Amino acid sequence: MIQNRKGITPIISVILLLMMTIAIAGLAYTWLQRTQSTIQTSSENITETMLGGLKVQLKIEGYRLECDSNNPNQSNLSISVRNAGTSKARNLQLYIDGSLQAGMSNTSLSAGQITNFKFINPTNPINCSNFVNKSRTIKITSDETVAEKTYTFTCTSGSC
Repeated sequence: MIQNRKGITPIISVILLLMMTIAIAGLAYTWLQRTQSTIQTSSENITETMLGGLKVQLKIEGYRLECDSNNPNQSNLSISVRNAGTSKARNLQLYIDGSLQAGMSNTSLSAGQITNFKFINPTNPINCSNFVNKSRTIKITSDETVAEKTYTFTCTSGSC
């Protein structure tokens, strides 16, 4: 008796299996390439951000507080900030005890330069009693980095 068999031949089945294997390998290769590209891009961005912070090094050098013993509301405060890095610091902002100081922002500081933030404002003067013998946290920020230092302001014989 002759049996009626229908199916695919061994040659066609081997060809189909090879085609499926090649297709799966192609999909895996494409997926791995995209994943590797994403990881590489994100690590490059993180590295660039971290190195940017090393190029700008802000340092709060000190302060000068001049108190008028006859009129304590007419005092001058100057805070010295230096950029010890190799790149320009952009968009400097000065904070005292977490409060952004009005008019003390949007300036830049070249590498190796020192600047003084001066508080001389006759309409809203510095009151020495708010600063003398009190601990204040001074923070300077830029687009690239942050520097913070805590001072206890002291004042003797009219200036500090």
